[in-house]
Amino acid sequence: MAVRAVRGAVQVDANESAAILEGTSELVAEVMTRNRLTPADVISVVFSATSDLNAEFPALAARKLGFQDVPLLCCAEIDVPGAITVIRALLALRVLFYASWWLWDGGANLGPRLLVPLLPLLILPLAWVSWSRWRTLLGLPLLAVSVGIEVLAQLVPYETYYNQVADRLWPAGATHLCDACGILPIYRGIRAVKDVMDFSPAYSPLLGQTRLLLQGQMAPFWKSAAVVAPLAFLIVALLIWRTWRFAGLIDEGPPHRERPSLDRVA
Repeated sequence: MAVRAVRGAVQVDANESAAILEGTSELVAEVMTRNRLTPADVISVVFSATSDLNAEFPALAARKLGFQDVPLLCCAEIDVPGAITVIRALLALRVLFYASWWLWDGGANLGPRLLVPLLPLLILPLAWVSWSRWRTLLGLPLLAVSVGIEVLAQLVPYETYYNQVADRLWPAGATHLCDACGILPIYRGIRAVKDVMDFSPAYSPLLGQTRLLLQGQMAPFWKSAAVVAPLAFLIVALLIWRTWRFAGLIDEGPPHRERPSLDRVA
């Protein structure tokens, strides 16, 4: 769970209670609609107004919009000569993931990418499959696919594939970070690349990393450990096989032993 904030502002024509409430209601409703929020998503709201707006508390408009259980605070802005008559709102929010629509994985921020370590747990429902044959048929393909994808990610890092694709898709107007251009052009470049990679099957990382592996483009570590790598994979495969066999023995239970009859004992 992360905490983020959004803000907005609205100009008010007159220092009248009705005008302040109408402008604040429009501001809050617009912020909530654009961000697809409900009052339950909001932690608190801070309203500020220029010194010439003192006929009403802006927070009253939020109360009328359903913010009954949300802490609200009104304050006055610095009295700067010539400042426009305006009301501002700062909403603190609780969010599960923080990512723009064009960068679903969150990039360097919190995003669904943090759930990747939980993917192997998807195999747990197979524990309730009582038939060992079906468990084998369902479990072995899932195990092979998951291990194969992880091995591919280790042999050919995603950064290697992304850098090659970015060199082809990077727009000419999005320059690299420099003192003159600032940091915004970099984000425009990343957005242009991700718009193609996220929605075009031709740029699937799984296919791209497989092509690089077939071309012999591997991580430097695995090139230097060409002799050790097959042995390591063999050990991992042996451990997986032994674990699978042990799970099968647990599922079958202890061997059944026939109790001797009284005639045989006599």
